[in-house]
Amino acid sequence: MLLDSLGDIVIEYLSAQAKAGAQMLQVFEAMGMFIGPESLEKHAMPQMERIVAALKERHPEVPLLVFPRGAAYALPQLQKAGYDVLTLDDTANRATVRSELPGVCLQGNFDPSLLVEGTPATVAAAVDSMLDELGSQKLIANLAEGLGGKEQCELVAAFVDAVHAYTPKDAPKQPASASAAAGTSSLQAAAPDGFEWGQTF
Repeated sequence: MLLDSLGDIVIEYLSAQAKAGAQMLQVFEAMGMFIGPESLEKHAMPQMERIVAALKERHPEVPLLVFPRGAAYALPQLQKAGYDVLTLDDTANRATVRSELPGVCLQGNFDPSLLVEGTPATVAAAVDSMLDELGSQKLIANLAEGLGGKEQCELVAAFVDAVHAYTPKDAPKQPASASAAAGTSSLQAAAPDGFEWGQTF
């Protein structure tokens, strides 16, 4: 009964966010690391499935992200439930997730500690490694968890710059003149309806 009530609250809250103009919504199962696979399957998953079904019925145009923290094993089931984007934490094996879900949009999972104690070079190398494993398409490059407040602005900027500068290892090389003529537009995907790249929230 309590979980049903919590599910109802989440549905109504996120629905209100969509009505207010939110262009994407993310559902967190922040306690996944504490309850274990059996309990997650029995107690949490029915609510996660109910939430996505209700929101898709009300707001089919709004992409839904899901973050099962500490429960990467549940990603395939959450994808089947209807979530559009699966967020990876630091327990997720990148190669395994990408091989199991090749056409699914993923989010994550850069180690945020590198933004505290790293260098621009180590951050760039880690970004390249992440994108090599997860691919540069069907991916929202993000952290494995939220910022803690101790990050160095220089390293956060290095992370963003490294993502923008990434080139897949198997990408055909362009002549320098063609690359210069293309500018930054070659790195920019088509924006969803009603969304403009470059917005900062």
